[in-house]
Amino acid sequence: MTSNDADPVVTALAGLRTQDVDARRAHRLQLRCRAALAAQRRAADAAGTADPTRLTVVAGPALLAVWCAVYVIEMVRLAGVIYRL
Repeated sequence: MTSNDADPVVTALAGLRTQDVDARRAHRLQLRCRAALAAQRRAADAAGTADPTRLTVVAGPALLAVWCAVYVIEMVRLAGVIYRL
């Protein structure tokens, strides 16, 4: 692509001005955001909500391990019956 074949969208984007907030406004926004996050954290702690993903991270592999153990034990038992051990 040559400079003569420039995409009109890219050309339009290049002409946009950069917008930013002043330092004082940015500081106020930062304080408000931190206060809102702290309030959410306090509300979650007060409600005593458990993290459901933690349960699935522990319960899923534990259930799989128990299921595999039962399967292996049953296979050994059946092999004993077949070979009369």
